[in-house]
Amino acid sequence: DKNFNRYNKGSEEQFWLSAWSGKPIRVNRKTSDPNYIPFPFISVIGTIQPGILNELADNRTENGFMDRLLFVIPDNLKKEYWSETELNPLITKSWENIISNLLNIPLERDIDNSSPKPVVLKFKPEARQLLTEWQKELTDLSNKPENEAISGIYAKVEMYAVRFALILQILRYACNIDNKNAIGIEAVQGALKL
Repeated sequence: DKNFNRYNKGSEEQFWLSAWSGKPIRVNRKTSDPNYIPFPFISVIGTIQPGILNELADNRTENGFMDRLLFVIPDNLKKEYWSETELNPLITKSWENIISNLLNIPLERDIDNSSPKPVVLKFKPEARQLLTEWQKELTDLSNKPENEAISGIYAKVEMYAVRFALILQILRYACNIDNKNAIGIEAVQGALKL
């Protein structure tokens, strides 16, 4: 946090704001040719001490930066004793199969074979209905927020629900319990729970 924007006068934060939205990225460096990324996807995970969270949020709520972060705080977090229990080899084999199924999804390319071609998954009617009802409730909450920061969070949660539904549908496919033709109600229910 303390080194954020330290070397580039604010452009680093702007980069992360754009990357979250999936906007194309052009990286220009003095020492090399420019790079163009038409479909950026960056996954970041980390930990932070609760006491430092306020410092991270300082001056980053107005531009929506903090709204783009998902925070997870377990209930009743307590230190566990070491365990002698070993992971069942069937779990490892099952996970390998899931990952293989994901990696074996063919990558479609555009006509000149230079760029990946996005595959659009639509929502099944009952899944769309559930998502629409949830979005209406969220919109009502957003229109009468406790404060401005909460309104920004609601706006991003809406996008996360759609992204999670897609991820869960593809995982259901990889687990051989569904197809990858459309997003079903089970994926949407899981996304809304998340």
